[in-house]
Amino acid sequence: GDGDKDFGLGCFGGGDLVIREKGSWAEAPGGTNIFGKYAAGDELEVRVTADAVSYHHNGRLLHTSAQAPTFPLVADCSFYDPGAKAEGVRLRL
Repeated sequence: GDGDKDFGLGCFGGGDLVIREKGSWAEAPGGTNIFGKYAAGDELEVRVTADAVSYHHNGRLLHTSAQAPTFPLVADCSFYDPGAKAEGVRLRL
């Protein structure tokens, strides 16, 4: 499940974009857990540096985690809905 992920960007079927960290929802501006809407073809990124994790949607910063990463990290992609897919996935080191 997603509860075992340290940092995650989630895409719900209705187009909602959410962030999960260590099994909990990150709070978006306005006090909800929805960081915006996504559509097919959008670029989503979880960016990790030595001391920070940030989440981006089409190049725009959504959220910077208050939690520093603990290495090593593992990349994972999982789907809930049949037919869901990710295209053009890249892992840059």
